[in-house]
Amino acid sequence: MLTAKQEKFVNNLFQGMSQREAWVEAGYSSKYSVADIDSHACRLANQDKVKTRLEEMRQATKSELIATEIERQEKLSELYRIPVERKPTPKEVVMAIAEHNKMTKVYVDAPTVDHRSITILVSNEEAKRLSEGIGKFGLWNGRDKRD
Repeated sequence: MLTAKQEKFVNNLFQGMSQREAWVEAGYSSKYSVADIDSHACRLANQDKVKTRLEEMRQATKSELIATEIERQEKLSELYRIPVERKPTPKEVVMAIAEHNKMTKVYVDAPTVDHRSITILVSNEEAKRLSEGIGKFGLWNGRDKRD
């Protein structure tokens, strides 16, 4: 059973907030340093009961009206296995195979875009100087997330 603040925290995460934002918006103290807030929020987000509740919320939003991956593959397989009485057009077969290949990730049409971000908390100027070098390799955009 979650407390009211924990439930609010989970709701905030479910709505797409960062752990830090979810922590503060749930009513937990924002008087801590950013590093401490991030640490507390991370620990809370990794508690089994919080992860379980978040997964429950995600599962509840899945509609039974949406075909599963297997159902979609079966329907497309039926299309390109139509009996001889009703011979499919070459275009129908190619389109069905192409859709099936996309679903099974045989090939990818567009590059994958990764929207993840990394927050690096540094403790001194030397660590800050070293972490800024990461941006030279395209791994970090160099902005301080606290700005």
